[in-house]
Amino acid sequence: MFHFLLVYIPREKQNNIEKILYEIYESFLFPLNLNELLEYLNNKFQKIATAGFKDGMKLDEESEKELIHKLCLEGIPFYIFEKIKTLIKKYEESISEQPMLLAHPSGILNKDLINYLNPSLISDLVQKNYFYKDEKLYYDIDEYKLFDEFKYLYSEGYFEDISLKVEGRKDLIYKYNVNFFKNTKHKQINDFSNLLYCLPFELNSKLPNLSLQTNDYILISFFRENHSHIKKNIDSSFYNDTGKKVTVIIPIFSRDLEVIKF
Repeated sequence: MFHFLLVYIPREKQNNIEKILYEIYESFLFPLNLNELLEYLNNKFQKIATAGFKDGMKLDEESEKELIHKLCLEGIPFYIFEKIKTLIKKYEESISEQPMLLAHPSGILNKDLINYLNPSLISDLVQKNYFYKDEKLYYDIDEYKLFDEFKYLYSEGYFEDISLKVEGRKDLIYKYNVNFFKNTKHKQINDFSNLLYCLPFELNSKLPNLSLQTNDYILISFFRENHSHIKKNIDSSFYNDTGKKVTVIIPIFSRDLEVIKF
């Protein structure tokens, strides 16, 4: 006997992902959307069949049924996932065009979270307009486990290849809400994201004149070995102005990669 549990979340308490899923669910059975889904599955079927024929595969009635069955099992969830990614991206782009919030230190109740940068780094930022810390910033974060968690997301298809859209970039990117991994198995990503989110608050607490603004989204770039690179670019929806006063770059590496200093 099967038991099904239905969970209802009031609209006003839904997060962004839940709202998007609800929108897809509401319209999923409309004829127009079913036609789009069938066309999507048919295109996948034709591509797989054509590739199989080139390799000498014969598609009898039984093989065709099995292929359609697997295509429905894997293709429909992937189709919905692509819909979700598209709607999330549209939502994030609309957010990026809105005024950001001032990262006021009073917004962080745990003051330990805004006490990671020593005065010498702040001094370098004022005098040189940049600073770097050649050692771990967050000692509670296991950078290798963090890399492995992001690599898992990469293998699951979370990262987007933007090389065809943005000239000069061959990295894969993933943008997510800082709270997205709360209460998930990706503990290192969740902890890291919360710490990274607090950085502009800490800078504002030590240099109030910066008046840094922030939002709830974090961008991760994944570089494939011997493939990915990135040239000078403006990572912004404002065309000529990044809308940022400070850019923070924190590199993480696989435990198998030897990093050589020059």
